[in-house]
Amino acid sequence: MKDEFVKLNDVSYNDANINAFSRLDSYWLANFSKLQRGIKVRHSDLKAVTELGIRPYDVMMRYKLKGIEFGRWVSTVERHDLFCSGVLALEDLAQVLGYKNLGFDHNVGISFGGRGRGGNAKAHFEPSTMMINLTKPHGANSLAHEYGHAMDYFIGMRLDVNRYTAALSGGSIVGSGDYVGARGPYRLQMDRVLQAILSTKSYDMWKKSTNNPEYKCNHTEMFARSFEQWVACKLYEKKVANVYLTKPVSIYSKAPEWYLTDSDCKKVFPRIATLVKMIAKAANKK
Repeated sequence: MKDEFVKLNDVSYNDANINAFSRLDSYWLANFSKLQRGIKVRHSDLKAVTELGIRPYDVMMRYKLKGIEFGRWVSTVERHDLFCSGVLALEDLAQVLGYKNLGFDHNVGISFGGRGRGGNAKAHFEPSTMMINLTKPHGANSLAHEYGHAMDYFIGMRLDVNRYTAALSGGSIVGSGDYVGARGPYRLQMDRVLQAILSTKSYDMWKKSTNNPEYKCNHTEMFARSFEQWVACKLYEKKVANVYLTKPVSIYSKAPEWYLTDSDCKKVFPRIATLVKMIAKAANKK
């Protein structure tokens, strides 16, 4: 097995105008800026984004994304805040992960309000298209979680293939049952992450929950939530909070019904860090 990515030819983007004066930015700041004392809150900032490249094409090339899409119902003024917040979130995520090749050589892309499924979902990842969709009004806080899914599925489908399950985490498996089939180094490390999660008191709480325990204990979702929380804590160490990338770090400790407790983080986070380092090594390989 070689640590190399299959490059796709279906790279596309909407190079529409990105104008200022969106109202979404005020919503995010009103809800999250007061929760972080002594922390620099990253949000929509046209000046900072301009330094990275203002056109969707520039950003797509910088992070090697498959594409950047805007939904039909996303107005021109709304594109400014979604795009700028998304770019800053990608930059902060790249700093945490240790690689800018977030799209894995143009295999993973982002859609802003373009692939909605209806309902109350804030965001979702499509393994079949390798696209992350962030909804127009509620996509804030969700990018790290959905990128966790993208990592899980992309590496499982391209670098560490198992004929029985696409995701490294085993997909929809619930509980401690192992999936069958071959395991390469990435799947073995993901197993270590999951075994650490399964050994926590947090998992015991999720398992006994009366609010959708099967979803909470789904391996893929447990990894994505823990990865999201890990990213938030790594940002906090840098004295940064990116409210488009994750929730403010203080919220996670107040929601043990969904996230790891502080003590359980100490068990799980080192395993996630090791997995991310393995993926970063492959992503940075020229």
